[in-house]
Amino acid sequence: MKKLQKLYTTYKMYKMKKIAEKFSARVLLIAMCLATVYTVNAQEGGQNRDMQQNKERIEAQKVAFITNKLDLNSAEAEKFWPVYNDYFNQLKTKQKTWRDQHDFKPDDINKMSDAEASEFAEDQLNHEQEILDLRKDLITNLNGVISPQKILMLLDAEKEFRIELMRKVSHSRGIGEGRDENRR
Repeated sequence: MKKLQKLYTTYKMYKMKKIAEKFSARVLLIAMCLATVYTVNAQEGGQNRDMQQNKERIEAQKVAFITNKLDLNSAEAEKFWPVYNDYFNQLKTKQKTWRDQHDFKPDDINKMSDAEASEFAEDQLNHEQEILDLRKDLITNLNGVISPQKILMLLDAEKEFRIELMRKVSHSRGIGEGRDENRR
């Protein structure tokens, strides 16, 4: 009986070893497939994905920067970010629409008639007014969410973040070296 149990245990261990080998082979095959898919995707859309990752990283840095500058507590942040994100999404939409409708290059100015130039200038002013109206709505919507002082700090923090971002980009490209680092 003990010999039979020992034989049965040996047989089970042999079967488990075979199953483990098959499982390992399958896992290895799946890992290789995933690596291949990842490599192909990296080659096909690498630049677009890098741009998207950069945008996401910049957005995360902006959130951290603003949260830090405004010293938002968790209750304020919970109310603030939905309002701000709604504003920012509307802003991005308006700017994208403007760019899509006005494929403008500075060299185009010399090719415009007076009427076209006047129309473009009017469109530009209307676009800037829409952006200003969005900012007014943001300030109105933030009243009661954060203090008036923090609203003013937000406007300054956005400006500071843009300046810091431009400084980092120009520094990484080697532009502006030797300039006064404290300039705004």
